[in-house]
Amino acid sequence: MRRGRPAAPASSRQEPLVPAYEEAIFDPAPVTFDHFKLDLRLLSGIKDLGWPETRPVQSGVIPYAVAGRDVIACAETGTGKTAAFLIPILQRFLTGDPAARTAATRALILAPTRELAVQIEDQVQGLTYHTTISSIAVYGGVPMAVQE
Repeated sequence: MRRGRPAAPASSRQEPLVPAYEEAIFDPAPVTFDHFKLDLRLLSGIKDLGWPETRPVQSGVIPYAVAGRDVIACAETGTGKTAAFLIPILQRFLTGDPAARTAATRALILAPTRELAVQIEDQVQGLTYHTTISSIAVYGGVPMAVQE
């Protein structure tokens, strides 16, 4: 004899609130950034940073993120994850709806450490050098004057 709660009828089961993740198939082979048809100002920043081609995580993430899809990616330190998420954000800023291009906060990137926040800010500055996009890193533990 089986004890415990009886199984709920199939009709009363609730669907999960978050859809299951689907694994994307991608080719991690390096490609030039021109391959993604990015804004020329963004491509100029990429060239200035000395990046001739993508890293595997960038080859996988950028096409999906530029298309507006949600992406979760894992890769080791130093593999290009920061650029993999920044480039699609900046591309959308540069080519998206002109009405949305106001002098307001359009993205908030949270980082777990001050060092990572500064690293992200440095990459944003390099990537946006040829644009009118501005950014700032804000973090705790130092006087405000240092950050102004």
